[in-house]
Amino acid sequence: MSTEKLEPSTVDKFLPTSPHAGLDDWDEDATIIGDLGMVEETTSEAGLMLKGMGLQYNLGLAPVLLGRDAGCTLTLNSKMISRYHLAIYKFGGHYRVRDLHSTNGVLLNQMRVSQSVIRAQDQIQLGDQSFQVLPAPHPPEPYAGECVVLFLDLANSTGLAERYGEAFNLFIQAEIAKLEDRALIHRGIPIKNLGDGLMCAFGLGPQQPNTLSPPDQALAFAWEAVRGFRQLTSYPDLRLRAGIHLGEVSYAEQESLDLFGDTVNLASRLEYCNKEYGTQILVSHALRAKTQRCQPFLREVDTVRVAGKEEPVTLYAWEEHSLSPGAESQFQAYLQALQLYRLGKFPQARSCLASPQLSQDILAQNLLHRLHELPEMAPDDWSGIWQLEKNV
Repeated sequence: MSTEKLEPSTVDKFLPTSPHAGLDDWDEDATIIGDLGMVEETTSEAGLMLKGMGLQYNLGLAPVLLGRDAGCTLTLNSKMISRYHLAIYKFGGHYRVRDLHSTNGVLLNQMRVSQSVIRAQDQIQLGDQSFQVLPAPHPPEPYAGECVVLFLDLANSTGLAERYGEAFNLFIQAEIAKLEDRALIHRGIPIKNLGDGLMCAFGLGPQQPNTLSPPDQALAFAWEAVRGFRQLTSYPDLRLRAGIHLGEVSYAEQESLDLFGDTVNLASRLEYCNKEYGTQILVSHALRAKTQRCQPFLREVDTVRVAGKEEPVTLYAWEEHSLSPGAESQFQAYLQALQLYRLGKFPQARSCLASPQLSQDILAQNLLHRLHELPEMAPDDWSGIWQLEKNV
């Protein structure tokens, strides 16, 4: 993956237009015989390594990608190998191999699998190339003290399911499963499949060279997922929402991996906050501060207190129209109104938001609606921090 600085003019090159973009050999109808060996078995303390085709690689916490693409961890030069063919990642007390919808599939001990636990002495074959799983001389590195947590959820999933029935549920489950593959390609770990959504983590361990930072990886994945769902034609108006936060987490690792703590809770709350603002991707200030290439596409939204958390959080939204003519001046006009609002200068904020320049700006109109419901003048104890309702 390229490490060049992300400029606004290169956003479309950097971020694919759909979950399948760039995967010219993605096999939508690949036949999978079954999932082999999904019995949860803890790996040895020494860890595991891959050996074969003149390569040797110790498995760590970051997903290991094998395929033709130069961005893979192990790049394999064969026409029988898909660009992103398979991923191996640590999940709980074991490693898993996952076929990333490759054309020619993955064989584990001569049986084709979609995903499976792997153990020492297993044989993995992809296309015309094979690897042996061996004990590694050293255990994998410890988990990071902090990571990026991302929640994806389909808006109005209950209403859509009632309208379209069981076929819709099966369709969404299949699309979410594909997003698990794409999260791995973006170096994230799918933690929980929520049926109509997904919880992922980025940056659980040391990053591999020449990859994006975990906040940028998470944002790239979120935008790809959101835009890809818009382009699905089987059902109209599918909108994914994403909430992303960076912070300290606690780990529960036995048969599977789980994360918990304030960082997980806040990421979930941010996903819900999209409903309040009419946005699709919301991130915290902590996440934005650590982005390297995606920061030009994050727009300040508001400072809020979310349910169950006293400390205020400044929100930023992914702004897909940041490349449009006049976008910068439009966003600056909103920021000016937002500052006036925070200072308690309600009349001036209302006047600023009523500008024709902001008439089609959903965030500006949202704030203007809020100001119309507030008193004409700010109360004496005004802090500029908005308390979100508990059901948001």
